[in-house]
Amino acid sequence: MTDLEAGDVVLDFRDESLPPPERQTGIGTSKLVAWLGLAAVIGLLATSYVYLRNLHVQKGNEIRDWEEKISQLDAEIELYEVRIARLMTRESLEAGLDPNSGLIPIDPAKVLVIGK
Repeated sequence: MTDLEAGDVVLDFRDESLPPPERQTGIGTSKLVAWLGLAAVIGLLATSYVYLRNLHVQKGNEIRDWEEKISQLDAEIELYEVRIARLMTRESLEAGLDPNSGLIPIDPAKVLVIGK
């Protein structure tokens, strides 16, 4: 380029009606940051969903385990009720009495049963 001296005329052929050219950085840094931010937000939302879903499934498994334990206890209680009922019959109670105890047998017709 030549040195300009005072009074020299400089011709500029740029069209003033056009906006100035935009400055571009090679890869579009602002767009890249925006996409990375969007990917991070989507990743966070997906991770949160999976975490909450796992908590929900674990709670369901706990509830099912407790229900199974309760049903096992119900079956065991029913078994004990049957055993107790069998041991409380008059025949089983009389069979367990010591013949030398001095107790007199009671006539079943004279026994009054109150509510069951």
